[in-house]
Amino acid sequence: MDLTVLNLAVPQISRELTPSGTQLLWIVDIYGFLVAGLLVTMGTLVTGSAAASCCSPARPRSPAPRWPQSATSHGRGVAWAA
Repeated sequence: MDLTVLNLAVPQISRELTPSGTQLLWIVDIYGFLVAGLLVTMGTLVTGSAAASCCSPARPRSPAPRWPQSATSHGRGVAWAA
């Protein structure tokens, strides 16, 4: 939900709360700051938990893929030579 939701709700908020112009501006600004702050905070939490879960020493890791010897050029790691 971005500021579009609040902009659609402003007429209803104005009818119910009867704020002044300055108060309505504060409501819109604070909502934007709140959404931005929560976005950054939740992004940091998710990134940190994802890194912790994928790099945990208790989690079994799959072995690295191995190329067959025939797919490389004389075992030097080159897939094909021109």
